[in-house]
Amino acid sequence: MDLLSTMGSGGVYCPHMKPNIQPWDRVARVLFGVIVAYAAYTLFENPVARVLAALGALFTLAEGITGVCYLQRHLGIRSIAEGMRKDPILILLTVQLVFAYEWWSSGWEKVTNPLFADGLPKTFAAFASNNPFPWVKNFLTTIATPNAATFALLVTWGALAAGIALFAAAALYAYSKNAKMKRWMVALSLAALIGGMLLNATYFFSAGWTGPGTKGMNVVMFWIQAMLVYAYGSWLAEERR
Repeated sequence: MDLLSTMGSGGVYCPHMKPNIQPWDRVARVLFGVIVAYAAYTLFENPVARVLAALGALFTLAEGITGVCYLQRHLGIRSIAEGMRKDPILILLTVQLVFAYEWWSSGWEKVTNPLFADGLPKTFAAFASNNPFPWVKNFLTTIATPNAATFALLVTWGALAAGIALFAAAALYAYSKNAKMKRWMVALSLAALIGGMLLNATYFFSAGWTGPGTKGMNVVMFWIQAMLVYAYGSWLAEERR
């Protein structure tokens, strides 16, 4: 038995410190924590992302080293795998977190870039120049460009809102034991994913023609989010029966 499982503060036995993570899982968490810490230090340029990644890395490393997972203890499960078997939605939430970061990062970059809003009329003009969709070209030149400031706010805060909602919904769903709260969080996820799909569709029709990277990324993101929307919608419909 580990020292941390037998000793609490002042040398008193503390049951909450008893290891509840399998050895291989502890190794995986340590490795994952090291990778996230490296990403926080070298890859992430956004200061908020760096802080959050660093905190996540420290927490994951602490779990791997001590062998104690408070989420598993809180939910009364022996492993994350057991939790996923009991509740498959948890598997989808791991995918959702990727989109949460992507949308939050996209919105934050625009918030912190003073040139984004000022340069949007020129950006719209470039998107409209050789756009293969006549209705999109007309929309960009007659509606979007004259109201570029409004669209800058919608795009920026729409992406931020989607990212924050997806992250908060995933975290609260995973931690909550309340069935009604879980349904609300799935509904929130569904709404945020639909918002993300609208953003991807907008980017695709406006700028997809500018390069295969822009086109491909928005298509992939759109359809993965669409599959999550279908899965969440089906789950909610089943829960209401």
